[in-house]
Amino acid sequence: MGGLEDAKKILRIRQVNCFLIVALFALAAEGVWAEDKPNEDTYTQAHRLFYGLGCLVDEKKAVELYRQAVEEGDARALAWKARQVMFGRYGFAKNDAEARRILEDAEPKLRKMISEGYFDAKQSLCRLILTVAPPDKREEAHDLSKSLAEKGDVTGFRGMAYCFQFGIGVKKDETEKYNWCAKAAEQGCAISQFNLGLCYEKGMGIAKDEKKAFAWYNKSASQGYANAQAKVASCYEKGIGTNIDARKAVEIYLEMVKQFNIDALYLLGKKIKSREIGQFDAKPADFYFKELSGLELREKGSSENYLIGMGGLETGNFLKAKQALLMAGNQYGPTAQNIQPDSMRLTRLEDSWENYVLQILDKDRNPIGTGVFCNRNGWVLTAAHVVAGREAITVRDAQMNLWPVEGLFPGEFSADLVLMKTSVRPRAFAELAELS
Repeated sequence: MGGLEDAKKILRIRQVNCFLIVALFALAAEGVWAEDKPNEDTYTQAHRLFYGLGCLVDEKKAVELYRQAVEEGDARALAWKARQVMFGRYGFAKNDAEARRILEDAEPKLRKMISEGYFDAKQSLCRLILTVAPPDKREEAHDLSKSLAEKGDVTGFRGMAYCFQFGIGVKKDETEKYNWCAKAAEQGCAISQFNLGLCYEKGMGIAKDEKKAFAWYNKSASQGYANAQAKVASCYEKGIGTNIDARKAVEIYLEMVKQFNIDALYLLGKKIKSREIGQFDAKPADFYFKELSGLELREKGSSENYLIGMGGLETGNFLKAKQALLMAGNQYGPTAQNIQPDSMRLTRLEDSWENYVLQILDKDRNPIGTGVFCNRNGWVLTAAHVVAGREAITVRDAQMNLWPVEGLFPGEFSADLVLMKTSVRPRAFAELAELS
């Protein structure tokens, strides 16, 4: 009898071992272990890490690999670069013309790869046309998305969602957008899981359900998607789909900071400084702003330069702020021009730059430049060329309060600086220091 029981035990062990072996092969096939893909080319590794396909999202490593694949001349990587240049992401300067030049270079190469049977080349072409091609040339993207979706492909699902969102080849339809987004999310795409959370939070294409929104944000965040991690932290701050837990929010921001997330550095510093959340285990706000202002400048046009500039403004490092904002892009040029590093200093480091930086508006309330409060009597310093020849000038602060400009000094603009008198009594101002 003992022999029979031993035989049954051995059989059960063998059955369990067989199950484990099958499960391990399944995990390997799904790509859970990034190191178990020895035959992957550089682009494929980057793509999997970027979208969290069968593994955790690792944007930093993915971007490094994408850039390497670009250097290798991979057309799929060129398509990725074109999209980043179009939106000014991941250190690339925003440049529509350059993005479309890359499109013209990559498109014929991708079509050749498609003819040779490269399925992921069709995916790349679909994303490229959807986001970079001129609006009147995007119709093909719908057909590409549909053909990919018919094969159960995540890129096809995402493409169809995009088409229904913006009316590309079909009429705009939020419900259809939600349906296709859900298909991609259910296949584990971290970006689509985040987008599905937005659908539930805002009630787009589906009944509003904050608990489901929070659940999908969490699924995306657990895969390492930075936007979702920040969103989960925000949910804990505001009680969206969960109980308010400011300490948990700070923990998430701190974890993002450890991952060298530049947005998290600014968000955490700003939220602690404004007392939106408690400090808990974080350092004082000034620490995070100094970390930001100490970063090396990015490529001209990169939005990360803007955050580095904000770090400089918050800490009174006006030279770095001016350099960073000039490098951030044309939209920040007027702000940078009004920063005079040699003759400005913060009166109180605990005051936010938002309390003393203003927008300057023309008579039609269109922004024409920026200025700074330079004393408690409402005087605003700006560049003379911003206001020269203007009538009915108004200033607006970060809280959207408006005040008319009552006078200018000096009357003639012998230098490109001018003071404007307002009735404001600002809480904070940038003090003009005497030059030695």
